[in-house]
Amino acid sequence: MIKRLLLLWLVGLLFLWDISALLGTVTWKTWNGITVGSSTGNITTWNGKTIGTSSGNLGAWNGLASPGGGAPTWSVIQHKFGSCASGCSLSSPTTLSVTTSSTGAGHTIILFVNYFVGGTSVSIAWSSCSGGGTYSHNSATDSGAQTYSTGNWVASLACYTLSSTSGSTTSSMVITQSGVSGSSDWSIEIIELAWSGSTMAWDTGSYVWDSTLQTNQPGVGLTIGGSSDAICQSINAADAGSMNSTPITGGAGYTTAFTPDVDNVYGAAAYACAINTTNGTAPTWQQGASGKATANAVAIKGS
Repeated sequence: MIKRLLLLWLVGLLFLWDISALLGTVTWKTWNGITVGSSTGNITTWNGKTIGTSSGNLGAWNGLASPGGGAPTWSVIQHKFGSCASGCSLSSPTTLSVTTSSTGAGHTIILFVNYFVGGTSVSIAWSSCSGGGTYSHNSATDSGAQTYSTGNWVASLACYTLSSTSGSTTSSMVITQSGVSGSSDWSIEIIELAWSGSTMAWDTGSYVWDSTLQTNQPGVGLTIGGSSDAICQSINAADAGSMNSTPITGGAGYTTAFTPDVDNVYGAAAYACAINTTNGTAPTWQQGASGKATANAVAIKGS
């Protein structure tokens, strides 16, 4: 009898130990044949996104970070400019183009144009953009024609796409103009950006007309609504005729995304971006001489 009771006691103890192990002290060691917490992770996807990529949305499993995790980021794919310094068309509409590397799919592309022309009561307006996607336009980024001296006019314009298509090697902006005469010069810039997160959206944009004759002209200050933005700015410094060797300072740090592009052939324009930022403070553009200027900016937010 005593032996039977001891045997039942031992069986019960073993049963309770197994239950305890199952409920609390034993954790999953593998998933789909891969060790939990290993550098390869334990499941390959979550909510339709690959774990370990910047677009994944599971940061950790069993207390260990998924490989390659972290906040999504912006990166610059390409930035190129083109210009026309003489014999430029005064027709309306007129197409301004730049040759690019082959565009990628699913990226943001921003096109800037800085335009100079002679004339009386001049009007310069955006019409369309093409090359690597379907473009949108926000009139807040267009300065319109501003006169910096009798018979001389400048304008800054912009457009963007949030879902580029692959394979384009030419990007263009079509503008309309009236009241023009004499000659025109222009500069065009393409900036292609990739976001490693899930969505990109318009955040904000604006322009400034710096009508005071000075060497250092303020860029555009923006109120940023996103948690991680790509902010790109341009300046039309045709009045000054050139840009300083250090063309932009201050603000969100506009020399980190890429060395600012300076088009002194046009006479002059410059372009710069700050990425992975929430800082909308206006930078300072440094011209090569005193002059008036138009400047504009586009901010795209990632999430």
